[in-house]
Amino acid sequence: MRENKEQYISHWEHDGVLVQTVYSDSESGLLVKDGADIKIVPTYETKTGVILRPLDKIYLAVKQVIVPSNIEECAPEIVVAELKQFYLENLLIDEETAVLLTGYTLFTWFFDKTHTAPYLYIKGEKGSAKSRILDLMGHTCFNAATLGVAVTEANIFRMQEIVRGTLMIDELEAEFKGKNNFFNQILNNGYKQDGVVMRIEKLPSGKSKPVPYIVYGPKIIASRTKPSDDALRSRCFYLCTTVQKLPVLRKHNIPLEFTDSARETALQLRNKLLGLRFKYYEKMPCSFEQSQSESLTPRAAQIIDSILSVVSEEWLPGLRIALENHLFEDGISAARRNERMVQNAISMLSLDAETDYASPLKIPFKSIRDSITQTESYQLTPKDIGGIVKSLGLEAVRSKNGMDVVIRGVDDVADVGEIEACDTNDVEDVANVVE
Repeated sequence: MRENKEQYISHWEHDGVLVQTVYSDSESGLLVKDGADIKIVPTYETKTGVILRPLDKIYLAVKQVIVPSNIEECAPEIVVAELKQFYLENLLIDEETAVLLTGYTLFTWFFDKTHTAPYLYIKGEKGSAKSRILDLMGHTCFNAATLGVAVTEANIFRMQEIVRGTLMIDELEAEFKGKNNFFNQILNNGYKQDGVVMRIEKLPSGKSKPVPYIVYGPKIIASRTKPSDDALRSRCFYLCTTVQKLPVLRKHNIPLEFTDSARETALQLRNKLLGLRFKYYEKMPCSFEQSQSESLTPRAAQIIDSILSVVSEEWLPGLRIALENHLFEDGISAARRNERMVQNAISMLSLDAETDYASPLKIPFKSIRDSITQTESYQLTPKDIGGIVKSLGLEAVRSKNGMDVVIRGVDDVADVGEIEACDTNDVEDVANVVE
């Protein structure tokens, strides 16, 4: 942080003192924890004489940056359970995806105690819940800053420098090629604790000088395409969203809007998560067993270990498996990649069948093989598919044309790395999906 006499901050910490911008009833302040003393003050003076001020209300009033309103102490297991339930009530997702979203959210509240900050990359077409996920996580992650859809070179550097929290990037369709591409710079440097990008800034005198911008921090990226850059993929956990029909959403009581009630729940969660941060910050990173899976590349193990170092599996059982299952294919074994391709094919073929599962759906192995060949340009034999179907615990029966996998309900097609949902922020999109 540059040593000015005054600084506007979202958060600050030094020698056991924790400071956080809070915002309530159109008023901002700094919540300061110094030892056992916790209070809200308009400004805070550091030992070096720097005056800290809360973030400018221009960001807070329009929710471009979302912060807690106060602090609430709560047991970790209760906060984690409530956070996971928040995602399950507002998205049509399986248990593992809920664990992934919950674990990543928890990680953002302690990311500055780690050496690497992996990203969450959400890929899906229009109307597939990307915006809903960004809304929900933007209201629960640590000091989430939303850039909007018109991301420019200027605002991405400045917002990351000012907020130093969770950066939310929607509709990112840029090509990550060339060392001078600014998306490439911030995303490929921003996962390291010492991640800094130098920019040439003009001074009032008309001269220019290089200025360092800190770009380190968690980032949640939504896009309609997978990133082409190998380095970016290696820094990300991956979530693929697909469109789900309105009757299915209603059947599972998934709200069609981000309701006022959900926003209030999210605010309460932010206050409780701030309570966890203040209580456990000095105890992080926690002790954990490093990832030992043979399916992982060194980079994949690194980003998994980073999250596990601040999110204990005692708080969130199953997190390690969820993280491994939501890596890009680059980070997993060939066997796990093949399993994922079969699951994706079964999920897509089930959607194409437009069934309500009143009777079992039978999908030929040949259709699964052809789907993988078409979408992945990869060949699996019926024997390969049969072994994977068995390992997934799915039923297979012989038919006159070979073997079929039997799907008896939506739970059978729950796709690792993929959620089936509908972006209900846009009622017109919902209508189009139903048609």
